Amino acid sequence: PARVSALVLSACPFVDAARRAKHESMRVIDDVETRSDGAHLSELWARRQPFYPAGNADLLRRFMIDALRAGEMAAEGHRVVNRYRMEDRLGQIQCPTLVIAPTDDPHAHPAAPKVAGAIGGSVLRELSGGMVPLPDQMPEVFAGVVRDFVAGHVAGS
Repeated sequence: PARVSALVLSACPFVDAARRAKHESMRVIDDVETRSDGAHLSELWARRQPFYPAGNADLLRRFMIDALRAGEMAAEGHRVVNRYRMEDRLGQIQCPTLVIAPTDDPHAHPAAPKVAGAIGGSVLRELSGGMVPLPDQMPEVFAGVVRDFVAGHVAGS
C-alpha cells in the first residue's frame, strides 16, 4: 500500500472458489497442442478470433506473434489467473482504483461489477465496443480513461 497510490484494472476477471472450481478441469483458450504441420496455429487463430474485432486481423496477428514467442507458456497466464485466490485480496486494496470493463468482452464485462464491488471506493468504467484486446483495439480511448483517472488522483494527492 505504501508504494501504490492508484490502481487501474482492465478486463479483470473475478476469481473466487466458484470460478476456480468451474475452470479447474477446463481447457484454457490458448491451450493448443503443437503439431508438426502447423495446424495448431489455425486452431489457436480460430479459438481467439471471436474475441477480436471483425475486419482487424492485425490485432489477432499481433497476438499470434506473442503466443509463438511464448511457446508452451502461452496458455500459462490463464491457468495462473484461474488458480488465484482473488476473493482474499481485492478487499485489501486501499488506493483509488479504476476498473475498466470492455462491453464486448464476454468474460471480463460480466465480472466487472463484482471486481469493482469488492474494492471499496473503486470506479467502474465500461468502454462500449471494447473486446479482449481493448488497449490495442482502442488505444486513444483506453489511454484517455486511464490518463483522466490518474490525473484526477495525482491532482488530489
